[in-house]
Amino acid sequence: RRVVLGGREFDREVAVLARRYGRSPAEVRASAQAEFRRIAAKPNGLVLALCDRLARLLLGRLFSSVSAEGLESFNAAARLHPTVLVPMHRSHLDYILISAQLYAAGMTPPLVAAGINLAFWPAGALLRRAGAYFVRREASHNFIHGLVLRRYVTYLVKRGHLQEFFIEGGRSRSGRMLAPKHGLLSIIVTAFLNGARKEILFVPVSITYESVIEDRAYSAENSGLPKRRESFWS
Repeated sequence: RRVVLGGREFDREVAVLARRYGRSPAEVRASAQAEFRRIAAKPNGLVLALCDRLARLLLGRLFSSVSAEGLESFNAAARLHPTVLVPMHRSHLDYILISAQLYAAGMTPPLVAAGINLAFWPAGALLRRAGAYFVRREASHNFIHGLVLRRYVTYLVKRGHLQEFFIEGGRSRSGRMLAPKHGLLSIIVTAFLNGARKEILFVPVSITYESVIEDRAYSAENSGLPKRRESFWS
């Protein structure tokens, strides 16, 4: 937080936003502090170990087998350069599967961009400590969120953290690829062009299910019913 919300560049951006939106610099700073707390991940080793046990139990009950290809070459490449995983998005199980496979292979799970709709209690607290950071879908219309998110993701790039985001922006209800969302991609590429790192690897990830656990929900949505809001019980 000290690095993301500090420095001369941040001071200049705060001053610009304050003038543009008719707010005081102190108000913009306070809003940025609050937004950072809503966005930032808080990875915790004990929580990751607990999530690994829960994931193995869950996946063992749902699937007869789970296999992953390319882990060795991925691990070798990720040791040399900052790496961004870019999976297709079909199910809430996507990020659980990827992190569980990497953890089981002795690798550090990624910091994952998650929708702010998953920040509800208690799931949000657990996901945050498992490595999720939260992104608003309307980030371009929220100037404080956009500022903090850009600086936070740029910081992750500079530090060389393994990251993961779903370029479709949300789960595909039909199984077809959705049009890409360029927000996070643009932030990471801009950080690279500005010299944050000499190399960044983008690794596409394909996940194939025989069926997804949301099949009934997707069927209802495709027939015209509204999407149910995520909650602990759902």
